Order: sequence, then structure tokens, then C-alpha cells
Amino acid sequence: MDPVSIAAGAAGLAVSCATIVKTIYCWIDDTVDIDDNVSSLCDEITTLSRVLDSISNASVQVPVAVIAEIDPDNGLWGSLRTTLDDVKATFKKLNQLLAELEKSSSFVSRGFLRRPNKQITFSLRSKEITTYKDRIKSYNTAMTSALQMINVCLLIQSNSSQDSMFKVLSSLKSQVERVEFALHTNNLPSPAGLSAEDDCISRNLRQFVQVANKFHSSASIIVGTRSTVCGGSILGEPLTQAQISRIEEWIPPFSSEENFSSRSSIADGLSRGSMTSDNAEGLHSDSGSDIDKDLTKRLEDLAIQNQRSEDYAKAEQFYRSAINRAEASHRPSRYVVNMRVQLAYACMRQEKWTEAEEIMAPIAFERRANDVLVYHGMHALALVHLGDSNLDAADRCCKRALWGKRKMLGKEDASCWDTVALLASICDAKNDVAEAEAHRSFIPPTSHVVIDADALGYLDRTVVREKTTSALVHIAQAGMSNSQSSPGLQQEDARLTPIQPSEISGIPRMPVSRSVAPQPLTPPQNVFESGNPHHESYDINHPQMIRGIGATTTTSTHQYSSTSRKTVQATDVLNPTSSRLFVGIYFGTEHCAVSYSFNTSMPADVGIITKWPGSSGCIRLTVPAVLYYDQYQKVVGWGYNGVEALDPKGHPKLGIQKLFWIKLYLGKIGNRLDSSKLPPLPPDRNAIDVSADYFHELRLAIRTALLEALGNTFLLQEGQIHWCFTIPRTWDQGPKAALRTAIERAGYLQDENDKRLSLFSQTEASIFYCLRTHLITLERTHVFIVADCGRGRVDLSAYEMVAETPFTLTELTAGLRDKCGSLALDRHFSHILQRRIQRMGLSDGHKTADRIYLKATREFEHQIKLQFRNDGREWLVDVGTETDYPEADIKGNDMIFTNEEVLSCFQPTITRILEMINHQIDQIWKHNRCLQAVVVTGEFSSSDYLFEQIEHHVLAQTQTKVVRPADPLLARAKGAVMAGISRSTGGSLYQD
Repeated sequence: MDPVSIAAGAAGLAVSCATIVKTIYCWIDDTVDIDDNVSSLCDEITTLSRVLDSISNASVQVPVAVIAEIDPDNGLWGSLRTTLDDVKATFKKLNQLLAELEKSSSFVSRGFLRRPNKQITFSLRSKEITTYKDRIKSYNTAMTSALQMINVCLLIQSNSSQDSMFKVLSSLKSQVERVEFALHTNNLPSPAGLSAEDDCISRNLRQFVQVANKFHSSASIIVGTRSTVCGGSILGEPLTQAQISRIEEWIPPFSSEENFSSRSSIADGLSRGSMTSDNAEGLHSDSGSDIDKDLTKRLEDLAIQNQRSEDYAKAEQFYRSAINRAEASHRPSRYVVNMRVQLAYACMRQEKWTEAEEIMAPIAFERRANDVLVYHGMHALALVHLGDSNLDAADRCCKRALWGKRKMLGKEDASCWDTVALLASICDAKNDVAEAEAHRSFIPPTSHVVIDADALGYLDRTVVREKTTSALVHIAQAGMSNSQSSPGLQQEDARLTPIQPSEISGIPRMPVSRSVAPQPLTPPQNVFESGNPHHESYDINHPQMIRGIGATTTTSTHQYSSTSRKTVQATDVLNPTSSRLFVGIYFGTEHCAVSYSFNTSMPADVGIITKWPGSSGCIRLTVPAVLYYDQYQKVVGWGYNGVEALDPKGHPKLGIQKLFWIKLYLGKIGNRLDSSKLPPLPPDRNAIDVSADYFHELRLAIRTALLEALGNTFLLQEGQIHWCFTIPRTWDQGPKAALRTAIERAGYLQDENDKRLSLFSQTEASIFYCLRTHLITLERTHVFIVADCGRGRVDLSAYEMVAETPFTLTELTAGLRDKCGSLALDRHFSHILQRRIQRMGLSDGHKTADRIYLKATREFEHQIKLQFRNDGREWLVDVGTETDYPEADIKGNDMIFTNEEVLSCFQPTITRILEMINHQIDQIWKHNRCLQAVVVTGEFSSSDYLFEQIEHHVLAQTQTKVVRPADPLLARAKGAVMAGISRSTGGSLYQD
């Protein structure tokens, strides 16, 4: 999506606006006076026309560098394009409605009945007119928001003042709130035929609101960093005491409005804010009445009371009212800023992180801010962004938090090292190992750092409430006495003096040894005397370091080696009593499925990820194994998320390469497949590169889904996840090694020594699923056959259970493999279809022939093949022709296929599969064994006819039970988790 296409689209729609308005005024000359809805509709369309004209002119001027910094994902252009498409569709429908109204009223276009007739006509269609009016009104608010976002970019490019930019940002926020309000208030039922369209439009507008809020948040941070004063190095040397003294000589003595502590707490700031307001009243008595000042002070007092009683919602309301009145009466800016900080913390306690950031970020990036609470808040916001995988925003917030803490507390303060460690974790999540290691190298070997599980946990640790007064205080530098606190801290506020770290239960800050001794394999030890819900207890001597998905955000202790200086993060040694998260990934040729479970859960508790990026909120049990590359070999889409890669018809845009069959590229490593049979890879990319690209996108989606499903539990388990991938049974060491390399590159593993990966064949995973869900029950010496019927091939093997504890199987017979999967049916059907089309007498490449072939093959693959039961049914396929072709059995737009024709597609394939089963049964008998069960799995097993034929054939020979999982792809994903848990606790599928 580019600004030029946006400009062209907006300009075209602006012309459409003018055309519609002209139509209304030309042939419905006095309708505006007859119907208020029509009048309002004209006004909304006229306004929209002006906004679209402005967008058309401004969008081509947007600087690429600025928009890339604020909106790296191109969310603005994408959502704007979607909204413009909705506007275009609405205008098309509106034109149809106006044409119908014109036609219905044309027979009495003159005379005294003209006005009554039009009034009746429009009253009959008033609901539709109202619906279109409301839609266009929503478009107006959305387009105005988009125009303001473009203006923000232009202001940044022109180096406008921060005040002007913050005014535009404030206006943008208000405009976005209007869009949200319109979405919440337009709940009236739509006329027949428009409800589905309204749902789609509302969904797109909600996505637009999300993009706008994200844009506002990023722009607020960027605007704050663009100061005319150099910010200095993040880890640079602080000012010396002599330099500070010389600077203090230039600064006038503290006035009452500036008399507050840089190390104050929120409640401390509240008390001081009250004092400031008292002293400032005399200075600004001419700015408002005494009544307004008294009311402002009362609102502030009520905010303090509610915050101390932990009623943060009420506290937020009172703070906002107090701030509005204080600004209206021109109270001192320091006083207002102090209350804004308190308001931000009230929002944080309600987990309103976006609102908190909008309040806190402008203060934090203002160099005059000298309250350490601001920078504790930025650290908390960095944790939130890290948890949401918004790594750029996390990096900006974390760096600002570090800059402020170093300025306020000194670079040797323990809290600074916590922020440095968090910054390193963010770099890890970006796969920037070198920068992460560089940040960690600043941390002294004797320091003991903590990374918290979540933002509220961090605030509880650094900004805690005293039990006696419910006041909030921040933890200052270790060892600071009351006398060392800021000179602005008044003696009467001694109850708010900083708390020593040693006084806080669960926050040890003792030095740790620089060396790492050999570690015993023991479960984690609890190093805390009392539990803290935001902390996980670890054995600090455990050496294993795990990065996990993205960033490791679990609360953990770190120590540093004198040689490698790697972060040491403890992980559970798996045993029957320790909980650990397992994630299973069925890596298929066309689709992937993902499951998850804890080793302490029952088999029925295995979860499936059903929400994927780009799926529009629909439940999807699998995600396509597809990548989209642009001309620069950059991934611009994957799975369902092809907004930037596909045109409205679903075809790749110009310059976009669609890559599929990713698994087959890995399988060809070691000359297992002829590479000429696969589509070419993007330039300078090999099989491992494209696999790593896909796995990276998959990992981010898994993280988002599990974070939503498991919350803090996932954050605590993230660094310990054990990954279980499925692979074809015939893969040798070459493809396996390539797969592991791709998985490691994608960020699932720490390095080549990381043991948190298990590979299971698809057959193994299916067996475990059937066993754990009791589809089959086995005892020692029992034998069963697994028929893995996939799309391309069918694999058959016979297994014997040789031990129950630990559970162990052995392959009894040599496996069989043949190309008789479901694609063989597609080939047979294709031959039948081609003969039909040839009888139509159409020329080669005729569009009708191509359309018939595409529709018929798609119907066969997704419907006929799965539903066929050999019950004499005829199958009708809508091929969309306007002409009957009796010679091709096309009548009334439908091509007819008989039961016998479809059966002929199945017979050769099923005959071959039954022959392979017979061979395995014969081999089992030669080993003097009895067959206990046949398990049919794989994509092809979804065919009821195939399963019935296998079941009938096996029962006729051996009276053996034949079973299949309800969903074969999910069975493999779930089975991978079950197999991984079994192996980790001592079980083994195969006997070596």
C-alpha cells in the first residue's frame, strides 16, 4: 500500500461525492425540504468530499522516513485503503438506491402531487437512507482521523514546535474517540440485506481505531524525543557534583510551586500538590474565582482519598476533573504535571496502559521532568509493550526509563541495572544478540537484577504502599537515609521516606558470586521468605539460560560469568510434580496446527490455537503454510494475513511472490526430492531461510495466542517451553538437521545445545493421540497397523507394544509407501473434467472453460471428495455459465456428475490402499502375531467412503477394530504434545 494509490482513490471518491450531491439536488430539487434525512445525507457527503480532497492532496506529501518510524507495519495505509474500499462500496449501493427512487417518482414529476409523492416515496425508504447517512458519518470521522495522522507526519517533517504537535495529537485522540463512540452508538437494526455489510464495515472501523490508537501512541513518544536539546547517551557519564553546583547557581531559588521531591511518591506528590495549590493561589488570584480554586482543591483531595483506598476508577475521575479545572484557571504547570503523573498511575492500576502512556510519555520525554516515578512508569510501560510483542515501543520506553533513572538515582543504582537487563531482554526479542550482550556487559558482576513477570508486579516492587497510611512510595537507592533524600522533601512527610530494599519481602539485593559452579539437577529452591504473587522462586545457582519465544519476561534472578557474561535464568527440572508448558506443532505441507498443554494436565486438557492474524476473528483450527515475499525478499504476509500482499480478488500483487509447500523444500535436502518439481525460491533464499521466516511469523502468533489464553502463567513458563514438531516418517538426518536449524533461527531455541525440542513423526503423534484418548487400548505384545493416508502418499506400518512402563513400541514390519493419497483422486477427476470441457468445443484458453475447470475442481476437493458415500447421488456443481451445454452435462448453470463418475475416481486409489493393508496383515501373521487394531489417520482419512472401505475390508478378514481420529490434523498436533510429555517423563515410543 502506497500514498499515491491512496491519493488516487481518495480523489476518485471525492468526485463520486460531488456526483451524488449533484444528483440529489438536480432531480430531487425540493426533497431536502421534504426529508431531514436527505438533507443530513447531503451535508455528510459534502463534508466527506472535502476531507477526501484534503487526504488526496496531503497523502502524497507524507515523508516516507517519518511514517516508517511511526507506523512501521503500514497500518495507516492499509486501514485507510480498507475504509476507502468501504466508502466506494457504500457509494455504489447508494447510487442504486437513488436510481430506484428516481424511477419510482418519475411518473408524477410535475404538478401538485409532486411533493406528496416524493414524501411518501422517501418515507418508505427512510430506514435505508438513515443507514447510509450513519455510514457516511462514520466515514467522515474516520477520514478526519486519518487526515490528522497525516498532518502529524507533516508537522514532524517540518520540525514544528512540540506544543503544536501535541495539540494535533490531542485533537487526533478526540477524533478517534468519536469514531469509537459512533461504533458503540450505531446499534439500530439495519434494513434487510444491509446487516452483513454493516458488520463488515464496523469490523473494519474497529481495526482502523486500533491502528489510530497505535499511531497516536507511537507518535506521542517520537514527538517527545524530538527535543532541540541533545538527550545525551543512554549509558553516558552523569554530571559531576561540581558541574551540578555550577548549574544550580544559574537556577533561581525554589518557588513554592516547584517545592517537591524528585524522589517523591505518588501520595507524596498529592500532598505536595495540595501545598502548592495553597501557595499558588495568591500568585494567580486573578485567573479565576476563589470558588473554582476551592473546588479544584476538593477534587484533588477526593482523588487522594480514593487512591489511598485503592478505588482507582474514582481516583481517575477526580484527577481528570481537577486537572481540567487547574488548566482552565492557569494553575502552575508543575502542579498540573504532578497531578498528571498521579493520573497515569491511577490508569496503570486499572491496566489502562494506552491511556497511561498517553499521559506519561510526554512528561517522560520532557527533559525538565525530575520525578523518578515518571521513569518507573516508563519501565512498567516497556514491560507491557514487551508482553504485546511491540518491541520498538518497548525499546523507546525502556531507554527513556533508563535515562531518567540514571539522572535521578545515579547510574550505580540497582534499579538502573534492572532496566538495563530489561533492555537486553528486548534486544533478545529482536534477535539482536550482539546488542543484548553489550547492554549486559555494563552490569557489574556483583549486581543482582530482577526482571518482573508483568508491569503491575514491577510497580508493586518499586512503588509500594505503606500498610499504615496506604501511601505510595518508590524504592530509592539502596542505603539512602532520610537525610540524603531530595531537599524538597519536607520533614512533616517523614512517613513517606524511601523504603530500603532490604525491608521489602521478596526483593533480595545481596551480591552473588561471579563464578558459576557445577550445578546439581535439583528442583528450584525458594529463596524468598514470603510469597509474592508477582514473583517466581528460582534456584539462583541453576546455570541454564533460555530465551524462549521473543523475550523472556519471567521474574527471575540473573548472574554473570566472568568469561561469557550470559544471563543465567533458572528453569524447572521436569519431574512429576513440576509444571511445564509443552507446545505441539503439526508442520504440514499445506497447513499447520498448534496445540499446547502442561505436563501435569490430563489428555483432554490439550488446547488448540484457533485465532490467527488475518483471520478476521474467525475460528481457524489450522493456519496455511504460506509466505508472501516482496521484490526485496522481505516477508509481507503469511498464513491468512495477506492484506499487504494480495489484491481484492485474492491474487498476489505485482512484485509479490507467493511461496507454499515449505516443508517440501526441507524434504529435498539430501536429494530426497527433485527440486525442479517445486516452485523456485526467492533470490538469495534457501530452504532453511524460508522455513525460518515462516516459523518466525508462526512463533509470534503463538506467543500472542498463548498470552491471551494463559496470561501471567504463560509469561512465567515462556522461557521453559518444550517444542514438539511433527515430521514425515521417512525423513533422515539431513532434513531433520535443516529443520532444527530453521527452528533455532526463528527464535524458538537458545542455541544448538538447547534441549527444548523434540521431533516426532506424524505417525508417532497419531499413535499417541489414539492411545491417550482411548481410541485404542493396548497391552504388551499387542500389534496394530497405522495407515497414514495423506494428500500425496499413504504410509503403512505395523507396530508392537513391547513394554508398558516405560511405554515402548517397536516397528514389527517394514513400512510400505505409495503415491495413492487424495491427490490421486484429484488427478482422476481432472481427466474426467477435461474431457467434458473438450466436448463443449471452446477454444484453448477460453475464459468460460477456465472458469468451469476452476470451480469444478474446487468443488470436488472441498465437498464431493469428502462427502461421497457411493449412495447413487448425483453431484451438481455451479459453474456459472449462462448457456446450457448438453454435451458437457451442463444445465441451468450446473455441471452434473454421476455417482459412477465420482466412484471411478476413488476405485484405483482405494484398491491400492487395501492391497497395502493386506500385505501388512500377511507380514504380521508370518511373525505369529495377531492384529489388534487398525488406525487410519492423515488428511485423506476424512473421507467417509475411504474409511468405510477399509473398515469393511479389515473386518471381513480379521474381525479387528478400525478407528480414526475425528480431526486428523489436530490429532497430530495434540499427539505431538502428548508424545513430548511422555518422553520427558521417561516414556519412549520406539525401542532403540
